[in-house]
Amino acid sequence: MRDLFEEYDNYSADVRTSVPENAASIRKRAARSGLQARVKVEPTDVDLGEALVEGAKAVPLSMASGAVEGFVGLPGDLESILRGLIAMSQTPEGQDKTKELLKGFEENTVAPTSEDVAQWINQNIIDLGENAMRTIGQFLAPAGYVKPAKAVLKGKAKGLAAKVATEEINNDQ
Repeated sequence: MRDLFEEYDNYSADVRTSVPENAASIRKRAARSGLQARVKVEPTDVDLGEALVEGAKAVPLSMASGAVEGFVGLPGDLESILRGLIAMSQTPEGQDKTKELLKGFEENTVAPTSEDVAQWINQNIIDLGENAMRTIGQFLAPAGYVKPAKAVLKGKAKGLAAKVATEEINNDQ
């Protein structure tokens, strides 16, 4: 490579390598000759494979983290929204209701919000950063409340139906 740099004046080259140590060496040799070499370090197949393995680990962890945040934080989020709506409804005419709504959102809640849970997970378990898989987990998690809610409602409906049937029987007698 040195001969090439010495042979041409004002030589500028784009050099690609997969070894970062080679990139520094190429730049130094070019600079000694008063020339410029733009070196791009490209990942090797091994680097790409390692990145895919790390990504494969991060995806389920991110979704699980988001699901926990969404499931545990949903009651606090609902409480926060309710507080905002109450604050907005109590705002006198002529004042900005949006500001009051946002103030209500920012009030402390009794139950932890999804943001509180995310912060705790990031500090105490693992911080995977914000990513799409975490967000998907947050949105899917509240579905976990549907099945227990249906069971409770069905149980109440059955109990109500039994109560009504009992009352009808007693009324007929």
